[in-house]
Amino acid sequence: MNKLIVVILVIVVAVAGVLIWDHESRVEYTVDPGTSSEMLDTVMFTVSADLDEAATVTLWCDGEKLSTVLNVSEWTAPAGSWEQTFLVPLPDGLTESGFYDRLTVEFDGRAGIQV
Repeated sequence: MNKLIVVILVIVVAVAGVLIWDHESRVEYTVDPGTSSEMLDTVMFTVSADLDEAATVTLWCDGEKLSTVLNVSEWTAPAGSWEQTFLVPLPDGLTESGFYDRLTVEFDGRAGIQV
Protein backbone atom coordinates (compact mmCIF):
# COMPACT_ATOMS: atom_id res chain seq x y z
CA MET A 1 0.00 0.00 0.00
CA ASN A 2 2.81 2.44 0.89
CA LYS A 3 4.56 1.69 -2.43
CA LEU A 4 1.37 2.55 -4.31
CA ILE A 5 1.10 5.88 -2.50
CA VAL A 6 4.75 6.67 -3.28
CA VAL A 7 4.26 5.81 -6.96
CA ILE A 8 1.15 8.01 -7.13
CA LEU A 9 2.97 10.90 -5.45
CA VAL A 10 5.91 10.60 -7.85
CA ILE A 11 3.53 10.68 -10.82
CA VAL A 12 1.66 13.71 -9.44
CA VAL A 13 4.91 15.59 -8.81
CA ALA A 14 6.19 14.75 -12.32
CA VAL A 15 2.98 15.92 -13.98
CA ALA A 16 2.95 19.11 -11.92
CA GLY A 17 6.57 19.77 -12.89
CA VAL A 18 5.81 19.36 -16.59
CA LEU A 19 2.80 21.69 -16.34
CA ILE A 20 4.81 24.34 -14.51
CA TRP A 21 7.67 24.07 -17.03
CA ASP A 22 5.21 24.35 -19.94
CA HIS A 23 3.59 27.46 -18.48
CA GLU A 24 6.90 29.15 -17.66
CA SER A 25 8.38 28.43 -21.10
CA ARG A 26 5.52 30.13 -22.99
CA VAL A 27 5.65 33.80 -23.93
CA GLU A 28 3.38 36.12 -21.98
CA TYR A 29 1.81 38.91 -24.00
CA THR A 30 -0.76 41.69 -23.68
CA VAL A 31 -3.32 42.90 -26.20
CA ASP A 32 -4.41 46.53 -26.12
CA PRO A 33 -7.59 47.06 -28.15
CA GLY A 34 -7.46 49.93 -30.58
CA THR A 35 -10.18 51.10 -32.89
CA SER A 36 -12.43 49.06 -35.08
CA SER A 37 -14.57 49.82 -38.06
CA GLU A 38 -17.74 47.84 -38.43
CA MET A 39 -18.24 49.53 -41.79
CA LEU A 40 -14.89 48.17 -43.04
CA ASP A 41 -15.05 45.00 -40.89
CA THR A 42 -11.58 45.64 -39.46
CA VAL A 43 -10.10 45.67 -36.00
CA MET A 44 -6.87 47.34 -34.83
CA PHE A 45 -4.96 46.29 -31.72
CA THR A 46 -1.45 46.32 -30.26
CA VAL A 47 0.39 43.24 -29.01
CA SER A 48 3.28 43.61 -26.53
CA ALA A 49 5.70 41.00 -25.19
CA ASP A 50 9.15 40.63 -23.70
CA LEU A 51 11.04 37.98 -25.65
CA ASP A 52 14.15 36.09 -24.56
CA GLU A 53 15.01 35.51 -28.23
CA ALA A 54 13.68 36.51 -31.64
CA ALA A 55 10.48 34.75 -32.67
CA THR A 56 8.12 34.41 -35.60
CA VAL A 57 4.73 35.78 -34.59
CA THR A 58 1.40 34.62 -36.01
CA LEU A 59 -2.13 35.63 -35.09
CA TRP A 60 -5.03 33.19 -34.85
CA CYS A 61 -8.76 33.53 -34.27
CA ASP A 62 -10.97 30.44 -33.97
CA GLY A 63 -8.30 28.26 -35.58
CA GLU A 64 -7.96 30.59 -38.58
CA LYS A 65 -4.59 32.22 -39.27
CA LEU A 66 -5.08 35.97 -39.58
CA SER A 67 -3.51 38.28 -42.13
CA THR A 68 -3.36 42.05 -42.08
CA VAL A 69 -5.27 44.09 -44.62
CA LEU A 70 -1.96 44.14 -46.57
CA ASN A 71 -1.99 40.29 -46.64
CA VAL A 72 0.92 39.79 -44.21
CA SER A 73 0.45 36.78 -41.91
CA GLU A 74 3.83 36.38 -40.13
CA TRP A 75 6.10 38.84 -38.39
CA THR A 76 9.58 38.54 -36.91
CA ALA A 77 9.83 39.96 -33.42
CA PRO A 78 13.33 40.72 -32.12
CA ALA A 79 14.56 39.66 -28.70
CA GLY A 80 13.69 42.07 -25.91
CA SER A 81 10.72 44.33 -25.51
CA TRP A 82 8.47 44.08 -28.59
CA GLU A 83 5.29 45.91 -29.51
CA GLN A 84 3.39 45.96 -32.79
CA THR A 85 0.05 47.33 -33.92
CA PHE A 86 -2.04 45.19 -36.26
CA LEU A 87 -4.98 46.01 -38.51
CA VAL A 88 -6.81 42.83 -39.52
CA PRO A 89 -10.14 42.05 -41.14
CA LEU A 90 -12.73 40.97 -38.58
CA PRO A 91 -13.51 37.27 -39.21
CA ASP A 92 -17.03 36.57 -40.50
CA GLY A 93 -19.70 36.47 -37.82
CA LEU A 94 -17.57 37.97 -35.03
CA THR A 95 -18.06 41.19 -33.16
CA GLU A 96 -15.07 43.12 -31.87
CA SER A 97 -15.49 41.76 -28.33
CA GLY A 98 -15.94 38.23 -29.67
CA PHE A 99 -12.75 38.68 -31.66
CA TYR A 100 -10.68 39.54 -28.58
CA ASP A 101 -12.13 36.57 -26.70
CA ARG A 102 -10.88 34.23 -29.45
CA LEU A 103 -7.60 35.91 -30.43
CA THR A 104 -4.44 33.85 -29.88
CA VAL A 105 -0.88 35.00 -30.53
CA GLU A 106 1.73 32.35 -31.32
CA PHE A 107 5.47 32.74 -30.98
CA ASP A 108 7.45 30.26 -33.10
CA GLY A 109 4.30 28.16 -33.53
CA ARG A 110 3.53 27.94 -29.83
CA ALA A 111 0.56 29.74 -28.28
CA GLY A 112 1.54 32.48 -25.87
CA ILE A 113 -0.28 33.30 -22.65
CA GLN A 114 -2.32 36.49 -22.64
CA VAL A 115 -1.94 38.38 -19.36
